[in-house]
Amino acid sequence: VSPAVKAPEKKPMSAQDYVLLIAAGGIAAILIYRIFGKRNSIDSKLWLKAKYDLVNKLGWEGDFKEVEKQLVRILDKFPQELEARFILANLLYRKLKQPKRSMVEFETLEKNINKSGVDFKNKDKLKQNMEELRGILRPSAADSVAAEKAD
Repeated sequence: VSPAVKAPEKKPMSAQDYVLLIAAGGIAAILIYRIFGKRNSIDSKLWLKAKYDLVNKLGWEGDFKEVEKQLVRILDKFPQELEARFILANLLYRKLKQPKRSMVEFETLEKNINKSGVDFKNKDKLKQNMEELRGILRPSAADSVAAEKAD
């Protein structure tokens, strides 16, 4: 017959033990965030690069409706992506002949640029395109007269 083995007695945690436990938990949380946070950042950059590569390929193939879909996907995930919005606005204007939608995208782009304070490399082209579109979208005097006669 063997003697009964007693479980070691548990001592209550001291204040120092609590401090060490909290510090260890905090360090673990920071490490997890840094490892997985950077990974998400890298994954997002790779995803974005792949989408831009696809947009370029589709553009060269002349599949402009699919280019539009891919740019919208980029903007759904990254609404502040200036280059994607600029390309989409130009695509709508120049290739898909949708000046009103194009103007909305150009105006959104202009607001995003002003809000972010970024020195956007295509700012001159943006202004030129917006001026052209305003001329197209502004009703001419002949249109106004025709509308009045219809009433």
